[in-house]
Amino acid sequence: MIEKLRKIGIVAVALLVLAVGYYAIQKYINWRDTGASVKTVPWLPDIATNISFTRTNNWRIFEFDISELDFRNWAQQYDLVEIAEPFYIERYNYSGNRGVGGSESELNTPPDFDPATVAIINAGLKCREWTANRGGFSVGYDRKTGRAYFHAQDR
Repeated sequence: MIEKLRKIGIVAVALLVLAVGYYAIQKYINWRDTGASVKTVPWLPDIATNISFTRTNNWRIFEFDISELDFRNWAQQYDLVEIAEPFYIERYNYSGNRGVGGSESELNTPPDFDPATVAIINAGLKCREWTANRGGFSVGYDRKTGRAYFHAQDR
């Protein structure tokens, strides 16, 4: 009888550990924060408006309205260049694998999915740096719409 209670106790403790572990994974490791048409967020300048984003513990995708001058000030740490051909960048509602890693030509090919999840910038500014381990970032500014796009993944 005591042996049976001991086994039940061990199983109960194991189940409790598994339940706490599962909760921690869902709450902290798989952390996700999203928003659409938000007025402000603490990680962007106050002049950014109409902010939409998705963030997790290892990647961030967001877009916002901002003037070109203010965008240049915000993005001064990036080596921005003029866009000479259509530049594709994932939007906050993108959920696929395209764009993380690969060569510039692979990254800048027309997507085969819903254009509502990918911004296509024909005139503006860009910077893209992805590494072989699929970490890096893309940043773009659409001069026509006055909208900035940012996608980064840590590795």
